[in-house]
Amino acid sequence: MIGALEVWRGFALSRPQDEAVDRDSFEAMMRLRLELHDEMLPHMSKHMLAGRAEAVWDAIQRQHPRLRHGEGYGELPVCYRPFVDMRETGWRRHRLFGIEPEFANNWEDLRGQDCVISIFADDLLETTSEHEYGLSIWCPRDRMAKGLFDEGQLVRHCAV
Repeated sequence: MIGALEVWRGFALSRPQDEAVDRDSFEAMMRLRLELHDEMLPHMSKHMLAGRAEAVWDAIQRQHPRLRHGEGYGELPVCYRPFVDMRETGWRRHRLFGIEPEFANNWEDLRGQDCVISIFADDLLETTSEHEYGLSIWCPRDRMAKGLFDEGQLVRHCAV
């Protein structure tokens, strides 16, 4: 799967940025992902990994104080960018094409759908509220495999 993703990524990067996604290659990649879905182990939270990533993040913010205001990412040295990208996406618990657990306090019918994106409650994105801990967007699995995201369901994750 990793090799196939690397090949697809290389192909995607070789195309002009504003060109439409090649539906055939995307559909093939989604088929591989769906085949792998049931064999995957549960995701290990990055909060459980060894090390002190927060100390590194604090040091980067001291060197580049504009980051505290959501600015200055283009000024970062290249060596910091993968770390900052991970900190601003995965560590914030947002997931693109993630495998979501069942929501104990929700009752939406999600049969035949997959999660396109899950957005955790986040002060930076201003998606926090007293009664919700995030939201996710779900689309029909067969349409997603064809690169079609024009139908779907917004799920607000309820914490009460």
